[in-house]
Amino acid sequence: MKNKLLFLFPFLLLQIGSFACGGLSQVVYSGEMTYSQSTANPLTYTIYVTLDFDLLDSLPTDSILLNWGDNETSAVFATSSRVDTAAKNYLGYERYFTHVYEGTHTYAAFPANGQFVVGLASQFRMSEVTNIASQGQSLSFYIETIITADTSAGFVNHAPVLNLSTIGFSTLGNSFHDNMVVYDADGDSVTFDNITPLIDHDLSTFEYYTPQAYCQILSETSPYTVDPNTGSVSWDNPCGQGVFTIAILVREFRNGRLLSSSVRDKNIFISNIHSSDIPSLLNENIFRVFPNPATSYIQMPTEETLSISIVNVLGETIRKQNFASSTTIDIADLPSGIYFVTDENHSFTSKFVKE
Repeated sequence: MKNKLLFLFPFLLLQIGSFACGGLSQVVYSGEMTYSQSTANPLTYTIYVTLDFDLLDSLPTDSILLNWGDNETSAVFATSSRVDTAAKNYLGYERYFTHVYEGTHTYAAFPANGQFVVGLASQFRMSEVTNIASQGQSLSFYIETIITADTSAGFVNHAPVLNLSTIGFSTLGNSFHDNMVVYDADGDSVTFDNITPLIDHDLSTFEYYTPQAYCQILSETSPYTVDPNTGSVSWDNPCGQGVFTIAILVREFRNGRLLSSSVRDKNIFISNIHSSDIPSLLNENIFRVFPNPATSYIQMPTEETLSISIVNVLGETIRKQNFASSTTIDIADLPSGIYFVTDENHSFTSKFVKE
C-alpha cells in the first residue's frame, strides 16, 4: 500500500475544549440535520440535529448554537445522548458519544427569496482526517438545512427520513457499502449528490479529496460512488486505513419544485484488521432493524437477549419488550411514522419507519 502522502496521519482524534453558550464545542466526527414544520404556524420550524462527538471523560455537550438564517443565533439543547458503542468498540476509544438536539424557532416573516438557511455554528471537525490535507488545523464542522417556505392553503411538508448511518466501518481488502432506506411522508422525490464537506454556508473545506481521488493520488484504483436515486454509498477496495470524510447533499422535490436540502456529513473508518475480526470488534452492536420501512413487524440481527424500548419522535416510550435473536416485534397497531429502537442502557439506537 502506497502511503506516500504527507497528510496520512495516525488514527488519532484531538480534543478541543472551548465553551459555547452553556455547552461545549467539541470534536465532531459526523452529523445530520432535519426539521419539521408546524401545522398551526407555517413560520414555525423545529430543527433536529444529531452529532457524534469525541468527548474526554464524558464531558457534557448540553447545547449547541444554531444560526436560523434571519440574523438570529441561539442555543438549542440536547434531548438525549448515548454512547456510540459501535465506534467505541471498533476504534478502541472510550469517549464516543451521540447527542440529539432539538430547537424550535418562529420567523417574523418569510425571506425575500422564500428560503430559510439553518446552519450549525461553533463546532469543530476532527483534525486527523485522512482525505483532508489541511490536518492539524481546527476546521469548522458545518452542516445545514435549507427550507423553502410556503404559505399556500393546505401546504404541509415533512423532511425525508434517512436510515443511512452517520458513520461507517470497513477494513483494507473489503469494499464498503452502506445501503439507504428513504422515507418521505408526503411522497416527495429525494435525490442525493456527493459534495465537498462544508466549513460554512457556501464555503467548502479546502484541500479535500474524495475517497476515489485520494486513492488516485496513490496510483490505486478504488471507485467511490453515491447513488443519486437511493443515496447508497459504495467504495470499492479502500486503498488506505484511516478516517475518510464524505458529505452528501440530500434534496427533496415536489412536482419538480425544490422544497428542501440538507447536508449529511459522515466518516468511513477503514482499519487494517482482518475482516473475520469485525464482529468481535463491533461486539455485535451495529443493530439494523428490518424490514425498514415496516408494516406489521420488525426484527434485529443479534445473538444477545436485550430489554428494548420503542420510542416515538416526541421521545415517548410507547413499548418495552425483551428481545432475542428469534424474537419478532409486532408493530401492526402503531400509527404510521418514525420510531426508534434502543436498549435499556441506550448503548445503541436504530431508526425505523412504520408505514
